[in-house]
Amino acid sequence: MLHRPLVHRLLAASFLAAACLAAPVQPAAASVPCAVPQAVSARSTAADVNVVTPREAARTEASFHSDAGRRADAPTAPRAAAAPSPVRVWAHVVAADSTADGGNVPDSVLAHQVQVLNEGFAPTGFSFTLAGADRTVNPSWHRSTTAGSPQESAMKQALRRGGASDLNIYILDTSATGKTGWATFPWDYAADPANDGIVVSYRALPGGQAPHGLGREVTREAGHWLGLYNVFQGGCSGPGDYIDDTPAAAFAASGCPEGRDTCAAPGVDPIHNFMNYTDDACRNHFTSGQANRMTHAAAHYRGM
Repeated sequence: MLHRPLVHRLLAASFLAAACLAAPVQPAAASVPCAVPQAVSARSTAADVNVVTPREAARTEASFHSDAGRRADAPTAPRAAAAPSPVRVWAHVVAADSTADGGNVPDSVLAHQVQVLNEGFAPTGFSFTLAGADRTVNPSWHRSTTAGSPQESAMKQALRRGGASDLNIYILDTSATGKTGWATFPWDYAADPANDGIVVSYRALPGGQAPHGLGREVTREAGHWLGLYNVFQGGCSGPGDYIDDTPAAAFAASGCPEGRDTCAAPGVDPIHNFMNYTDDACRNHFTSGQANRMTHAAAHYRGM
């Protein structure tokens, strides 16, 4: 049984362009109008390691739910009896040099980032505490790290701390990738524990570069680390992000396009959800279904 009415989402795939143009857009000050998929987002989903194929997602879901025997991500699914213990965060500042322009993020920004994580995750039952921070000057790691690159492997092998329940955040310059960051999923940990964690641009931390300078990009990546897909995963057809209470979206959004509605299924696009590509100022919540999924994924894969 699909998590959203499949017939609606299949119809939406056929009429995507018309639906986009007809959406009742009411732009906010920082919004962008609805557009065709090729032009909608300043941040392309191409080469985004957190956008997976439908087949890959289906295989992961079959494994994820086989033990529980029920849909653990449904909004009505019971939460764990007690909230998980605070997630220990290990911050690894990988700079080009010792200057702020070179990516040498100060302790005050790291503390603020953990505060932003706690604010975003407060309704979900998760909390975070800064367990430690280190600084490494390595221009190659700082500028040339991409997902799956030799630089990423060497950096993580040298710096990673803790186990499956420890969140390692590698802070560097991701501009060469065209992304503000990426993360590993919890089900990847058993096969490659050394690769686990988040990589994020130092410009995306609090006080950084607009439109992603409020620290909420780290909140999004932490959502991936705890088992969430992007809300536009799978587009309008199929089970999408495997969450019942996140309306389907045909593709990623940028800016803050109020009222955008790219799928025929009920609900406007979830542009205010942390698991979208919209501006930091636009993103402000996880849903109950997402909270439940993270709780169960963290327990199943991370022992939390």
